[in-house]
Parts: sequence; structure tokens; C-alpha cells
Amino acid sequence: MAYYLMNRVVKLARIALGMTQEELCEGICDVRVLSRSENERQELKKENFRKLMARMGRAAEPIYAVCVDKDGRLLEDRENMERAFKRFDYAAAEQYLRRMQENADDNLLTRQYLTRAEAAADYRQKRIGAEEFAERVDQTLRMTVPDYEKYVYGTDKVFPFVREELLGLLSLGNAYSHSGQYEKAKETYNAILRCLKAEYMLRPDRLTMEIAVRNSLYHVYDKEGYLEDALQTIEDCLQKTKEIDNGHAIAPLLVSKAYNYIWMVKLGGWEESRLEDAKGYLRRAYYIAAARGDARFMDIIIKYYVENFGNWSQL
Repeated sequence: MAYYLMNRVVKLARIALGMTQEELCEGICDVRVLSRSENERQELKKENFRKLMARMGRAAEPIYAVCVDKDGRLLEDRENMERAFKRFDYAAAEQYLRRMQENADDNLLTRQYLTRAEAAADYRQKRIGAEEFAERVDQTLRMTVPDYEKYVYGTDKVFPFVREELLGLLSLGNAYSHSGQYEKAKETYNAILRCLKAEYMLRPDRLTMEIAVRNSLYHVYDKEGYLEDALQTIEDCLQKTKEIDNGHAIAPLLVSKAYNYIWMVKLGGWEESRLEDAKGYLRRAYYIAAARGDARFMDIIIKYYVENFGNWSQL
């Protein structure tokens, strides 16, 4: 669940849609009320917020409740499913997903989330390719923003996508990246970053998502061979991770940083002495993964270390 500043959400949506304050307010509230709200001098009443959002074709209530039911079971299953995805335990992830699908209500964003999760499960288990994954994610985005692409591509507008929609855009960008459409991927990631920069979503949700987006952007730079840009992106991610104490993200970022160092040396850009730094980052990542009980990621680090340095006992 993420939290939003209502006044900024309304202002950004109105501007993106090309509506004047008068057009938006008519029959709902005095234009001076909206003006004071957009200038952050007055809070909108919840009833006015709902009506203004509805006039812009946006539902107000669902942005606050995704996978939330009376006893909290769906939210617990969601957390367990996402942990299983991170552990690459797709069989367990699908068990939680099926149970959520059986018990979910008709909340639009909940259905959107579950549909996207099902597409991700199919993609990660190689039942579908990157192109079909992109198509299915595209369909989920259109469930809430039918013409979402006009706020993402070829524009500098900021449309206030909610967290679940931004996660959908992130999945879409990743699908483009995996299929080799790097420019499309970068344009998608940068659209998300524009939204986060507008700060209508509160911390730490905003920074947590920014870390995920920049990490995906890192992989595109890496695939394109822009290693210095990739390294700077990883440094940015690590800094933001420290700001919100996001411990689970640190180990993968350190592995990415080590990978970058190794390739900078292999390509002749750096002295071989920098490989010791790479080893150090892998050691730190391993100990962090061990402290978190992440045996699978520990194995990944060991394998990568052995491939590049040969002797695991050096750790």
C-alpha cells in the first residue's frame, strides 16, 4: 500500500489531461478551493477529491487498497508471493497467487495486480516469451488507464500513475529490455522516474520504487555497453538504499557493482588492482545474503565468484 498527496495527484492529472481549473471544478467546488489546494495552501475534502478524480476518469478509493480484505489474508499472501518470486521459488509463488485469485474481491487494481502477477509467473517459468509478456502487461495497464502510452512515450507530461500502475510500467520496461528494445525500455523507465520526481507518492514507497527502476535501467546500460553509466546508476541506487535502510536491495546491488568493476578491467578501462575491490563487494554481498538467510542468492554469489576468481576459499 502506498500513500499519496491528494492535492498533487489532482493537479498533475488535471494538467496531463489538459483541463482548466474551471472545467474540473464546475458543479463540484469553488475554483478558489481547487486553486488553494493546488498551491498547497488548503487540503481537499475527501468527498471533493473523489468527485474531481471521477470527473477525470480516475477512481479515488482503489488507489489506497490493493489486495486488502477484511482479515488481511490477501495482503499476507501477497507478501509471501512476492518473497517467493524474489527467491525464484515460482511453484510457491503460484500457490499464493491461486489462493489470492480465489479470494480477491472486485477491486479493479487488485484484479490488475493479480493479472500482472500471473503474466510474470508465466514469463519467469518460460511459458511465454518477452513479447507476449509485454502484451499482457500492456493489457493490464489499460484496465485503469486505457490510453496510458500518451503519458509515457514522446512526452514530458507527468500523469499521476498510482503504485500498481507504476509497477506495471516497470514490468513493461523490463519486457522491452529482455526483448532487446532498449530505447523503448529506457523511455518507459524514465517516465516512471518523472512520476517519482513529482513527489505525489510519499517516502519510503517512492524511493523503494526508484531503486527498482534505476536497477532495471542499470541492466539496460550494461547490455548496451555503457559501463560508466551503469556504474553511476548502481551508485545512485546504493545511496538511496542507505537513505531508507532498504537492506534486502543491497546485496544484489553490490553484485552488480562487482560485475561492473570486473568488466571495466576486462575491457582495459581500469587497472587489474580494481579486481580486489570487486572481490570485496562480492564478499559483502555474500555476508549480507547469509545474514538474511538467502541461501539461493548465496549460491549465486559463490558461482559468480568462482567463475571470475577461481578459488572460493579466498572469501
